[in-house]
Amino acid sequence: MEEDTDGGRASPSAKCVYFYRPDSNALADELECEGTEAECADKKYDGQHMFTGDDWPYIIATPDCKPTFDDTVPEDSPLRDDGFVQVDSDGVVTIGGLPIYQYPEDDADNCLCNFGPWASVGPDGASPQFDVSQRT
Repeated sequence: MEEDTDGGRASPSAKCVYFYRPDSNALADELECEGTEAECADKKYDGQHMFTGDDWPYIIATPDCKPTFDDTVPEDSPLRDDGFVQVDSDGVVTIGGLPIYQYPEDDADNCLCNFGPWASVGPDGASPQFDVSQRT
């Protein structure tokens, strides 16, 4: 979907997909909380993008979108597991509960921005750059 997001202009072109470390850290805080639901309420991560700016558009879709995968994603990849990739009612696409981003200068074959808080999503749904916390 081509649309302006709080992270920049989203593109329907095939591009690398990235996680943002602060999103993962927020989800990790929620998953590591060992109290009651009430005690952990302030740690609850809403799955929304934490990055705002112009360079990292959010990956969005129509809420009724069903993810499909090409043959670069192995048949046994968690990405293919029912519910691991989701689109919420606002069109936010998540992988394992984490929102995902694109970098405008990338294309389908070149992930240019694996540095700092950014890490591309591998074909197994994880990231080779840093460990990400995910809901399974």
